[in-house]
Amino acid sequence: MRKESARLAARTLTALAVAVIAGMGALPASAAQTAPQAGLFCTYQHKDFGGARECFSAPGGALTYNDNQVSSVYNDTGYLLCARDTAGASFELAVDHGHYYKNLTKDTYPGGGSWNDRISVIEPC
Repeated sequence: MRKESARLAARTLTALAVAVIAGMGALPASAAQTAPQAGLFCTYQHKDFGGARECFSAPGGALTYNDNQVSSVYNDTGYLLCARDTAGASFELAVDHGHYYKNLTKDTYPGGGSWNDRISVIEPC
């Protein structure tokens, strides 16, 4: 009887441990994406650094996934970089090292409206 109780207790503890570990798992994708990436310039699909993230090291590059879908940006490259609607465009959103825009709907686009969903490329200023 004692052996049976010990086995039952061991199985219960094992099942409980597996359930706890499975419940913890990795951070949800949205939480993992929120953290700024050291040494990179990151664009985010949604305000407050949410949604899909696309990152670049200096000097930047053309967006693929987040092309014209950027609602927040964070620059941790160590360089001043500019977000533009097209490569070499005169309209630019300068983002210095350690700076960010967490809601581009609030940042005026020189051609009218806001910067939200306009960024296609990250380049040196």
